[in-house]
Amino acid sequence: MTFNFVFRDASKTFVLHPGNTVLHHKEALADPHADATVTLTRDFWLKLVTKQASIKDLIFSEDLNVDGSLMKLVSFFSLLDDPALQLVIRRGGLPPTTA
Repeated sequence: MTFNFVFRDASKTFVLHPGNTVLHHKEALADPHADATVTLTRDFWLKLVTKQASIKDLIFSEDLNVDGSLMKLVSFFSLLDDPALQLVIRRGGLPPTTA
């Protein structure tokens, strides 16, 4: 699975893909072969990863737009409930950039 996350209020795009209980990410141009591209705000991202927003909010919110497979995106967020996968959220709410 590969996903593009476009933060419209920060003018940044990150490509994310989970693998071996690690969430790989990089700031980059959107991957044209991604399973879905999610356009959202930083605030909504924080609500999603801190579980203040539900899957229902993900599907019906006007704060984000999903282009691509909604089912794979829901599957991706269900991985966040896996205790083997631990996320660290950095200050500012965006995934850190990699060198």
